[in-house]
Amino acid sequence: VATDNKLIMDKLNTLEATTATGGVDAIKRAINVELLANGYQNLTILVNSSVYNTLDTMKDNNGRYILQDTLKDSPYKAINGVPVIVVPDTQLEGNKVFVGALKDAVALFDRSTWNVQWEEYLRYGISLSTAIRRDCQIIDEESVKAIELTFSEPTPEA
Repeated sequence: VATDNKLIMDKLNTLEATTATGGVDAIKRAINVELLANGYQNLTILVNSSVYNTLDTMKDNNGRYILQDTLKDSPYKAINGVPVIVVPDTQLEGNKVFVGALKDAVALFDRSTWNVQWEEYLRYGISLSTAIRRDCQIIDEESVKAIELTFSEPTPEA
């Protein structure tokens, strides 16, 4: 599973990110204007733990937290009903966020075959080697949006 996740994250990281200020507004724009309007369903927001912490502590003008609790998937939070999935900072660096139908965007090709053969090893003997063939490709770039968020520093209250 870790290998599959790394293949998928490596492919997602090749997408060109648009830079946006304001955080949540850019995510909502991607959801409402670019994805739902084009018929994409089963949307997900993928963030790293640092961005999640920043989003989780943001409040609106009424003092309510921006991220909403979801009743269906209790450990997850949501923005406009779209679940926010958190990955470690080591897998997704910086303030990059992926918004979209990830299952439509990325395909993981697993040949489900193992290649096992005896190979000559440094001319001193033979060894048994195993190879598993996997690949990952972006199949629909329009179904996921990469956004590089910039957060403004809060102004001190007088």
